[in-house]
Formats: sequence, structure tokens, C-alpha cells
Amino acid sequence: KHCRPVHCRIMPVPTTLPEEFRVICHFPTDPLEGISQLNPVPPPYTPTGCYTQECKEIIDRIHDQSFLWPEEMKAVHHLIMLQEHASMWNEMEKGQFKHEYFPPVVMPVIEHIPWRVPVLLIPHSSLPGKVTS
Repeated sequence: KHCRPVHCRIMPVPTTLPEEFRVICHFPTDPLEGISQLNPVPPPYTPTGCYTQECKEIIDRIHDQSFLWPEEMKAVHHLIMLQEHASMWNEMEKGQFKHEYFPPVVMPVIEHIPWRVPVLLIPHSSLPGKVTS
């Protein structure tokens, strides 16, 4: 493990966050505008492009039979089939938030002078009585 010198370390400093570094969520359009309606009687599962049989088995393993009823699990699978591009199924599908909704996060770095507690020295005259082997 490589140790960095003290002057190169970055440590959090308690302070207030300047206004230009705050992340504010914007909604230029309604995100629920184009969402499809969920069928109250869901059809049986059929593998789709991203939501494969393997992914369905993972969801079934996570939610055992005591968690949801079978009809509720059908509704869950139907919802995931309709919104399959909203989830990441492997590392290649990983993405990021759209910049129109969330601006990029900027981490502020505050210049400051590091401080430390000085070592308390023991006078030599009191050493023989304090230090024993």
C-alpha cells in the first residue's frame, strides 16, 4: 500500500457549501409523460431484449415466495418487461444521469493550512522517575 505524504492528503473540512456547488434537480419535461399503463391482469412472462430468463430467475431468487404473492410477482415481471431499459443488467449497460435533469457534480476543494496537536515534551529532569523498564 502506497502512503501519501501529509501535505498531499485531502481531508474533509467542516464548512458551508457554496451555492455554485449545490446539486439541484431540474425537470424540463415530465418524466412520467411517456410511461405505459400497467395491465391489471399481467400476461405471462416472455423473454425480451434485456430482460432475459436469467434476469427473471435472479429477480425470483431475490424475492422468495413469502415476499409477494404469485400474481404480484407476475405484475413485477410485467413492469420490468415494460421498463427493461430503465435497469442495468450488466456492466456494459451502465450509464449516467442526463445532464438536463442533474448537472455534473463538482467537488469543492477549500485551501486551508493543516494543523496538528504538538507533541508534549517531558522534561529531562523528570524522566528517571517516570520511565521504567
